[in-house]
Amino acid sequence: MISNTDLKRIRLELGFTQRKMATMMGYSYYNYRNIEQGQRKMTKEFEQTLFHFLKRKSETKLESTVDWLKIRFKTLDFKAVITHVLKLKPTDFFHEEKSYYNYSDMVTYGSIRVLYSHSEKKAEAGTLIDLTGGGCREFELLLKQQGRNWFSFLHDVFLFAEQERKDRPLEDFLAFPRFDIALDELYKKSGNLDLFDIKNRIFDNKIIMRKLRTFTAIEGLKKVENRFVNQGLTLNFGSRQSSLMIRFYQKDYEQALLKDVSVDYIHEAYNYKNRYEIELHDTKAFDILKEWYTLETDLTKIGARILNNYFEVKDWNGNYDSEWDNLLGTQAGFKFVTRPRQINYARTKHWVTKQVSSALKLLKIVDIVYQTDELSEIISEAYLSNNHTKLAEEICERNGVDFNVIVGQI
Repeated sequence: MISNTDLKRIRLELGFTQRKMATMMGYSYYNYRNIEQGQRKMTKEFEQTLFHFLKRKSETKLESTVDWLKIRFKTLDFKAVITHVLKLKPTDFFHEEKSYYNYSDMVTYGSIRVLYSHSEKKAEAGTLIDLTGGGCREFELLLKQQGRNWFSFLHDVFLFAEQERKDRPLEDFLAFPRFDIALDELYKKSGNLDLFDIKNRIFDNKIIMRKLRTFTAIEGLKKVENRFVNQGLTLNFGSRQSSLMIRFYQKDYEQALLKDVSVDYIHEAYNYKNRYEIELHDTKAFDILKEWYTLETDLTKIGARILNNYFEVKDWNGNYDSEWDNLLGTQAGFKFVTRPRQINYARTKHWVTKQVSSALKLLKIVDIVYQTDELSEIISEAYLSNNHTKLAEEICERNGVDFNVIVGQI
């Protein structure tokens, strides 16, 4: 039989208040509270009800991914960070002409960024690892190739910090300026959470937002090739100036716009519907990452608990929303996924398509009309940047061909 302490731990992991836990289990608030506080004996019937509640199956699948991660070490030795934390070679990185966040220098490996400065005056800013959404996906592939995962990577992050911090407190030497958790609600034909209905209930005070002072709802159209395309609905809670910001948006519409396909195609091909993003900063990011690493808790459960801690969702009749609780309330249906992605030339191809494809076609037409080969001459005389050279070498290596032989044929 579980103890009242176990019962409280389970409730807190779900992010439920005592009143909500009692309602979901079908008990009165006072009855449940007395059991949890040990003032009333826990019966076998209560325990069976609890187990039945925890084991219920969810039709809706919720997947989580790491969507943005910034790690700052108070050291100017960026090469040591690359070598011991990322487990890569500094020579693998390309030095960019621009940088961000007031750092003087930035090197990149695909979408993976490392920012630093040479001046001792910038010692407090240290070295920053910046993994955006694309960077996280590319880094997951590297982790797989290295025989690591997110847990072992965070182990190396904390180990490096402990070894290098000297007399500094750990929380001073090591910081996580940003950590985003993305929770994807997968599409199901029987229906998903309606974000428009969520918005309307917020305005009608049916949904209580705890510790969140601002809320905005954004819906719009974007003009694409002389036609307007629905961008979907985005709900923003909180602000970037605070330690936590939450976004709900229609991921199916976002992806349909990006890929220039129908929303139905996104449902069938990618299974996307809604996304719930939790953007954490500084101490909140540190605490959540430390919990995830030390306890190896499922990241989806952590994200669901955060949402339950910040929202109390009731339907139009004032009852706890069963759809919301079916999505976030219990362990069933939760899954943390990684989506490793090769460092590729997709962005370069996209830029060429958008910016110079018309000019290339014109040159091709001129070559055909005048029976010339100026397009090939332009390509053969083109200078390949260091970044593009590395990408080309990687593509050749993966496909078992000699880079220099291919260049000689162009």
